[in-house]
Amino acid sequence: MHMGSGTYEREREALQALLRSPEISRSPNLTRILTYLCGKYFAGESAEVKEYHVALEALGRPVDFDQKKDSIVRVEMHRLRRRLREYHDRNATTGIQLLIPEKSYIPTFIDTNAVAALQVSPDIEVVALATREDSVAPLPSRRISPVVATTLLGLTAVAVFLAIRMWPGSVSTREAKSEALPASNSFAIPAPPPGDEVRILCGRQPGLYIDRYGQTWDGDRYAKGGEAVQVQTAVLAGGFDRNVFHGMRVGHHSYHIPLKPGRYQMELLFAETEYGDGNPLEGGELSRPFRVLVNDKIAIEEFDVIAETVQPNIATSRIVTDLSPSSDGILHIELQATSTGEPFVNGIIIKPGLVGKVLPLRMICRANRYKDSKARVWEADHYFQGGSAIVRPTTPNVPDGEVFRGERYGKFTYSIPVITGGSKYQATLYFWESWLGTGRPGAGGVGSRSFSVFCNTVPLLRRYDLIADSGPDQVKIKTFRNLEPDRNGKLVFQFDAEANKALLNAIEIVDQSLVP
Repeated sequence: MHMGSGTYEREREALQALLRSPEISRSPNLTRILTYLCGKYFAGESAEVKEYHVALEALGRPVDFDQKKDSIVRVEMHRLRRRLREYHDRNATTGIQLLIPEKSYIPTFIDTNAVAALQVSPDIEVVALATREDSVAPLPSRRISPVVATTLLGLTAVAVFLAIRMWPGSVSTREAKSEALPASNSFAIPAPPPGDEVRILCGRQPGLYIDRYGQTWDGDRYAKGGEAVQVQTAVLAGGFDRNVFHGMRVGHHSYHIPLKPGRYQMELLFAETEYGDGNPLEGGELSRPFRVLVNDKIAIEEFDVIAETVQPNIATSRIVTDLSPSSDGILHIELQATSTGEPFVNGIIIKPGLVGKVLPLRMICRANRYKDSKARVWEADHYFQGGSAIVRPTTPNVPDGEVFRGERYGKFTYSIPVITGGSKYQATLYFWESWLGTGRPGAGGVGSRSFSVFCNTVPLLRRYDLIADSGPDQVKIKTFRNLEPDRNGKLVFQFDAEANKALLNAIEIVDQSLVP
């Protein structure tokens, strides 16, 4: 069970021990396959691996490889699974074991100590997941009936653990530290009340998963009704861990999540992979509008995912604030269809919140979180579409310079969920021109880069020249107030280049009423 960076290192050590073992090391093919599959696992890319990829990238087959005529991958995978079993039989006391389930290319690391202590909670609903193969042939029925609980009795401890852990873990990132940001950019925000953070991968098998940002998710717990579906379609995840969108719960269903007393904020994650151009059920807008109720009150009305994202297979989310468990200590969430189609959800995030306000968002344009000298956590880059990302080898000579190390550049947008209902927001944008200018790698100077920034089509910056506006370090922090969300509850920031490319290093969004 991948519980963090410590377990990650143990998994690496277990892999190296396997590669040195006589069962694996004597076979070049098995060594290459195991190294390739585990490399994809540690990179969080296991879900994309197919037989064709193994043939080309691990075994060196040509691009015209035909798996119908050449069974090399299937033969070698059968050998690899057998050799792994033989190795673990010979090393029965090993703490971390590695198995590759049948019909899968996802390595599964098993902590044998965790298996011994494993207890399956009675409130976990176990369901069979339908798989979807990429094919031009008509798709079979997308769902399989729930597995009868009694069939679990015959499973071995390892099989139980595999049911819990069938998707790859990722590395817990280290949080860089530096000096404080300027005091002018610091203000007090009420701390959320104590409570537990809950993350649920809807439609996925029970068990813990550590995402690429080191955040812990649970499998599909607390659900009633609907059906669990495994998703094969690639999703433009906008910086979220893609594994979040590899499952969903579909149909009229509900979640009943136990929480400590207090106020909470909920974020629901969606990606429409069934309807829309190129998807199995075709259609588009109005294919399946639905509503979300919390404790029998409407929280989201007439939600249409494609109407919001315009195209299918694009991640989006909605936030609901000011939630509390009902008198039974449970937060009751229900998804109901309002006309055609069936409601669905891919992920649920619940965290302690503020009364009537969205939690402040601080986010840096790079793929790992950062804790500044004031102990404020800056989240990794997400909610974006377009552009490219780069991490610079140096930082500006300013307090908390790590905030500026990552950069998104090009033409891009950020769609940041907040709430409607009269709230206004303050946005602070952080810029560092590290490439262009006198003495810098890209040379040039004033006029070399200019870009415009809009929020929900309202211009914030027009033909902005960062070099002309900033000081010797070419750093600038710009704050904008009175921003209003669109009808979908989003602040959509659009970055358009006039000369060269637009750029951004970090962004901060705060409910304006929280700022002095």
